[in-house]
Amino acid sequence: MLRAKDDADYYYNQYKNDPSSENLDLLVKYRPQDEYDATNKKVSLEAIKNEQKIANKKRSESKQMKITDLYDSKIQLGPIDMFVPNPWNTNEMNQEEFESLKESIRTTKGIYLRENPLKVRENGVPGKVEIVDGEHRWRVCKELGIAKIPFEKIDIDTEKAQKLNVIYSMNRGNVNYFKLSKLLNEYYDNHKITHEGLAKEFGLGDKRRINHILKIYQRLNIFYEKVAAPRLFGNSHLEELANCRNEYLLEKLIDKTIENKWTSKTIRTQATKFNQISDYIEDLTQNEDDQLSIIEKIEDVLFEFDFGPIKNKIDLLFREFSKQKIIQGDCFKKLPEIEQDFDCILTDPPYNLTEDGTVVKFKDRKEISTEFGEWDNYSREEFLKFLKKFLSITTPKIKDGGSILIFTSDRYISHLRDMLIEFGLNYRSTLYWHKTNPTNSVQKNRDVSSVEIIVYATKGDKRTYNWLGQNKAHNFIETSICMGKERTTHPTQKPLEIMKWLLEKYTNPGDLVLDPFAGSGTTGIACKDMGRDFILIEKEQKFYDLIDMRLKAREGPKNG
Repeated sequence: MLRAKDDADYYYNQYKNDPSSENLDLLVKYRPQDEYDATNKKVSLEAIKNEQKIANKKRSESKQMKITDLYDSKIQLGPIDMFVPNPWNTNEMNQEEFESLKESIRTTKGIYLRENPLKVRENGVPGKVEIVDGEHRWRVCKELGIAKIPFEKIDIDTEKAQKLNVIYSMNRGNVNYFKLSKLLNEYYDNHKITHEGLAKEFGLGDKRRINHILKIYQRLNIFYEKVAAPRLFGNSHLEELANCRNEYLLEKLIDKTIENKWTSKTIRTQATKFNQISDYIEDLTQNEDDQLSIIEKIEDVLFEFDFGPIKNKIDLLFREFSKQKIIQGDCFKKLPEIEQDFDCILTDPPYNLTEDGTVVKFKDRKEISTEFGEWDNYSREEFLKFLKKFLSITTPKIKDGGSILIFTSDRYISHLRDMLIEFGLNYRSTLYWHKTNPTNSVQKNRDVSSVEIIVYATKGDKRTYNWLGQNKAHNFIETSICMGKERTTHPTQKPLEIMKWLLEKYTNPGDLVLDPFAGSGTTGIACKDMGRDFILIEKEQKFYDLIDMRLKAREGPKNG
């Protein structure tokens, strides 16, 4: 004798949804006659068997994972409180979709649930089962006060349950990419498989798609409260946000997207620009603190301009953070702000040689003045105080084993040597630069000043001294003063050859060199040519601009 019509309809619809051998057996069991009018039409057992053969053939030809291969199922009816949601469900519904599901379950009077039973598995808790698929149906039933729900208990482990959950969610188009990304990352870490293998395991297409999905959890997890918990973003938003590689910029992009309710297209544009910014800054400096400092200082223009104008601002800021940079300002104020210590201080401070009003004019050549400016005009007592103050802020910045090389005149050599010893340095020697073409003695009443002096001292017992052969071991060097294209507008410019000679002997490649009285910037030029890092400080704006121009025009490492 046939069962009730509702039962027959139920098993017929169950078979139609999943024409597996198990469901065919159930259908045959409850349809002992050849024909039964279940849905206002005649359905023959032979026709059902033929339909089953065709469906099985199509399923065997499919390259995607077969859901029925993952479990053996039997339909049961269970109380609402026996079901427990799983912690990794990738299925997602917004409120509108949830209300639509609720309406379907309410109006079909149980038919929807019988056609779509929950998929559950044992979870080790007596009287409880874990929902593998159907959490939203269960939640709707709880709200509607439905006491019992149809379910299928399937015998599968956690990994197979996760795969099944992903397949069902992807088929429905309701997958949450953040949760999916978390699940895939955990599986990837546990199994160490390729992205292509991961895509095949979960039936998610090619490895390119997997790459996009994996990045979502990897980059956005630290911002979980913003991007996932409130579910403020769709999957396309999450994919575009995850393309932003810099963590600091990513957070700014997330906040701006929330504020302006940006589309995924707008997010893509901004993420592309932010990647250009972070890549450019990383090319300029590998120091992460400097990178962050630069980004923080361009925050006000991040969303206002395209990459071009922002790049120009980065170039200016980089000089403040790099180890090849110039700083405009008074060294007595700027040097205490610098955290680095130096392998070498090489500098040409004022000599205090200005002679007020001494200007010699000629008929056929440029006039000569010995008035260099206020920066070189002190009383003797003031200048000695100036030297002592200068050494008080510079000598503590010398590394152990580091050196200091100071250009000076013969008037103050003994004072400078004694001060260096007073500040705990080891006086090493006095070096001499003989100018082969000094300024002529115009008045012809005294010797030509053709020698300048360099006082050399070190901190500690160890020091850098590079033996360059007997010919370069002399304590003097002969060169002409700056001429031709090398000559700039700075009145006391030193030849590049001298600076290179000093750096080659007393420093090594990669050393950090300070020049707190940068002048025309020749110390920086020599450092660039010889692979030394440098920080230059120049008080006067016109000479700062001169240094900037010279460094930009110089070949070699990127200028700060």
